[in-house]
Amino acid sequence: MFIDSDSPLNSSNASLGKIQRVFLLLIALAFSVLLFFLKGGLTSQAPLDELARESLNPYLALSNGKPTVIEFYADWCEVCREMAPMILSVEKKFSTHIDFVLLNVDNPEWLELLDEYQVTGIPQFNFFDETGLYSFKAIGRRSDQEFLVLINTLLKNELPDQKVNTNFIEQNLGFSPLPRLEVVSDETNPRSHG
Repeated sequence: MFIDSDSPLNSSNASLGKIQRVFLLLIALAFSVLLFFLKGGLTSQAPLDELARESLNPYLALSNGKPTVIEFYADWCEVCREMAPMILSVEKKFSTHIDFVLLNVDNPEWLELLDEYQVTGIPQFNFFDETGLYSFKAIGRRSDQEFLVLINTLLKNELPDQKVNTNFIEQNLGFSPLPRLEVVSDETNPRSHG
């Protein structure tokens, strides 16, 4: 059986195909617009994005006479995203006293610093005194209180006198300054990202 290309049956199939394609295109466009706005639109206000946008260059921060906190993070890191609102709040509160720098571990520009500061888990916070000298680091999830204790320790230029866990730090706000040490938590495995 031969169907003439001008027959009404063939014409309606072609119209239906066009309508389906236009409909699918409109659905795809609607989903794209929805995802765009769910991700923050033109000016994303997600705290991690805001911190990254406002971040100083690490070399400038380490040489401008203010203590510095460098956070090594990744966009895909759940703990980094969860902690971002708290970090942003602390950054705004202490911005006149401390520089905050975010370095994305997925950015090849920071590979040298990743090696230099032995980044083994994220988030990793490295703390530097006002002369740019490395003081201590903290790896993994931190509560608001733990992070504020670390900030206050940096501001007072005081360091723990041994490798200590965060519970020890919370109980001892008056440390004597000693050589550069690492702050570790008994509860967090650096490779667990939290």
